[in-house]
Amino acid sequence: MNNRIIKFRIWDKSRKEMTYGDWNITFNDKNHEHPITIHGFNRDNPENFNFKIQQFTGLLDKNNREIYEGDILTGNCLLNPGQDNVICRVEYNNKETCFNIIGKPLNTSGSFRNYLYMLKKNIEIIGNIFENPELLNS
Repeated sequence: MNNRIIKFRIWDKSRKEMTYGDWNITFNDKNHEHPITIHGFNRDNPENFNFKIQQFTGLLDKNNREIYEGDILTGNCLLNPGQDNVICRVEYNNKETCFNIIGKPLNTSGSFRNYLYMLKKNIEIIGNIFENPELLNS
């Protein structure tokens, strides 16, 4: 049996930087004062730390880079066989407990939402929603 790799990266909204590392994340759901604790992630004042945690999807792009939620991808989509290129972002769907892609075919109008696995193997990470939001407007 293969175990799924569970990894995270953190976008620091205040410093506008992405951090990768090995952290222990505890989900404290009892009183909602501090819903999560990130052990091993140090900042000057953790109470004022404004961040977004993004989970590794378990998939790699064509360059063997890890795909995280929030990444912006380009590639071919199995859903639209005639579409050679799509641009989309990766998002976690709490309702269906899976990763989705939300995007549009390049050079055409319209948009789509589907499961991440619907992208073919030649997908490539071209940025993320925090550092390169303009890519979704192209």
